[in-house]
Parts: sequence; C-alpha cells; structure tokens
Amino acid sequence: MPGEAVEPGMSASRGDLLDVVLEALPASILVLDRGGRIVMANRHFLGHVGRTLREVSGLSAWDHLPRALVEVARLSEKLDALFRTGASLPGERVSFRGPALSTRIFWYRLVRASPAGSGDRALLILDDVTAQERASQDVRQALRAQRLAALGGFVAGVAHELRNPLAIASSAAQLLEDGGLSPEEEAACLRRVRIGILRADSIIQALAGLTPRSAPQQRERLSVAALLVASCSWVEEMAVDQGIRLIRSVPQEPLAVEGIRDSLEQAVFALLLNAVQAMPRGGDLRATVREEGAEAVIRVEDSGHGIAPDVVERVFDPFFTTRPPGENQGLGLSLAYAAVTGHGGTLTVESGPGRGTVATVRLPLAPDDGGAAPGSGESVP
Repeated sequence: MPGEAVEPGMSASRGDLLDVVLEALPASILVLDRGGRIVMANRHFLGHVGRTLREVSGLSAWDHLPRALVEVARLSEKLDALFRTGASLPGERVSFRGPALSTRIFWYRLVRASPAGSGDRALLILDDVTAQERASQDVRQALRAQRLAALGGFVAGVAHELRNPLAIASSAAQLLEDGGLSPEEEAACLRRVRIGILRADSIIQALAGLTPRSAPQQRERLSVAALLVASCSWVEEMAVDQGIRLIRSVPQEPLAVEGIRDSLEQAVFALLLNAVQAMPRGGDLRATVREEGAEAVIRVEDSGHGIAPDVVERVFDPFFTTRPPGENQGLGLSLAYAAVTGHGGTLTVESGPGRGTVATVRLPLAPDDGGAAPGSGESVP
C-alpha cells in the first residue's frame, strides 16, 4: 500500500521464489554468454545430461544438446543475432531425426537477459514436446477413425431405411412382370410401386431436412386416421408373416393436423416397423388415434420383449441400435423424432423388460376450417 515500508529481505525472498520456479519447471533453462557457454542451468537440464552445474559451467551448450537440434534450429547463429540486434526471438517449434531415426520435436526460445553488472547474457528455454505431439497425433487419428466409423454407420443406416420401401416396390413390380393378375391386382401393384418410390424419396427428403440448408416443404391439412392407415399398410404383410395381430382404432370424428404427409407417414411407419421387429414370434400390435385437448395422439403399442431403461434413453440417438448388423441400423426412430418435433409435436417411448413398448406421438390439431373433412380422410373399423 502507498507509504508502506518494504520489509528487509523482500528482494531476496522474490529471488529465492524465482529460483524455486526455475528449478521446478519441466523444461531445460540455460543462461548463456556470447560464446554459447553455460553460465547457469536448471535442475531439469542437469538431470538430462547427468552432470552438475560446476561440471558444465563454462562449457559450450551446443556440446550438451542433440547435435541435430543445434544444426536444424541454427542455435549458434541465432544467439549471435540476438546479441547483435538485442531483439529476443519468438518461440519456435523444430523437429529432427534422433539417433534411432525416430522424430523428436522441441520447442525453444532465446531471450536477451543481461542484469546490470552481469555482462551479456541470454536465456535459452528448451522443451522436448515429442511425447505431447505424439499423444495429440494419436487423438487426431482416433477422432478421424470415429468420423469414418460414423460415416460408415450413416451409409449403412440410409441403405437400410431405403431398402424397405424399395423392396416392397420391387416385389410388386415382380408380380406385375410374372403376369396373371386381375385388373384390380395390377392396379394395387402399380400403386405399391409408386408409393414405394415416393417413400424412398421421402426418406431422402427427411435426411435433407436434417441440414440447415434444406428448403421448407409445403404443408397441408391431413387426416390423422389416413396417416395411420397408410402407415399400417406398409407393415401388414410382415405382421401376418410373423403371426402378429394388427389392431387399429380411430375415432369416428375426423382429426386433422397441418403437416408434410410423407414426413409424418414415415415417422408412424418407423414406429410400426420397430414394433413388428420386436415381436419375431408373434403378438399384438395396437395402433390407435384419439383426441386429447388440442392434440391428436397416435399410440403404437406392442407386446414384445420390451426395452431396458438405459436403452430407452438412447432410442432416438442416430445410428443407435441393439439389433445385429444387417437389420435396423438405428436411423428410423431418429428421423421419426425429427419429423414429429419439426411439426411442433412430441414423441415419447415407454417400455420395460418383458412388458412391451408404447410409442406416443402428440401433434397439435389443425385450426377448425368450418367442418370440412381433411383430405384423404378414412374411417377404420
């Protein structure tokens, strides 16, 4: 504080503290004269060369450092330039081949340090950062491997999601090629081919919707019952093959939401597909629509093996799946979640081992338009 006397020994105490700091630093610190001879050196340097300060004082520092380091960094030339210009050099990083042909990396700095009455002196700071650089390189390689693995998972996930609608379209096209169908059957097959292609396109559009540059799509007034019926039609054959009883229930009064048809149908389809895949030996799959307040609620419930609590927390993570390779790659539910939340709704999953799974979609109802039924409305018994 102003006017306060400085206690005797304060300068000495600061000098002792500085000595302690220099001795504790994990880097070599040398005080050199104009000829590059050692005036002082800290414990780190002395421990590295295996000699005492008395033994190295007055000797050339260049004889006690790696020759390749001295030559590559041109330490002698830079020391001369430092005394000639008086300007300290910024820190530099230098790499060279060691005796075992392994690369070594040092960081060094030369600083003018000439206290009054001590003559011309320079401070050389040397730090062997080889281990840190190699660790950093290992981290970069690990991150690169993770990115490649994520890319591989993304490609596998997209391929799986596209395989389902394309397989349905392909099977319908094969039936048309085989012939022998009635006009009604031909029309149904053509419709499945067209819907399969549109479904694949909607998946691509959903993926594009995850990027900030995607253009907004036009929304329309949609019947929630029709969305459920269309989505159920995609899993009916699979459900029958696995001995699953598909039970649908929708209210008589039409419920409408505003949204993108393909996006919402794909979201509901993903929930139904997961439910079917959870019951390989059969069971009950209930798909219902009801109104709760200002929301339309779509509920998909299966009687499968259920999901452990720690897994439920991650079901919406992209590419997270508990199924073996070649099956669901964990992209469908993440896209479903993005689609539902993108429509201002919510998607939740409740489950437990041995008690099945319930997925619930809540979407805001569309404003009343005077009683007109939404497009493609359908009553399902």
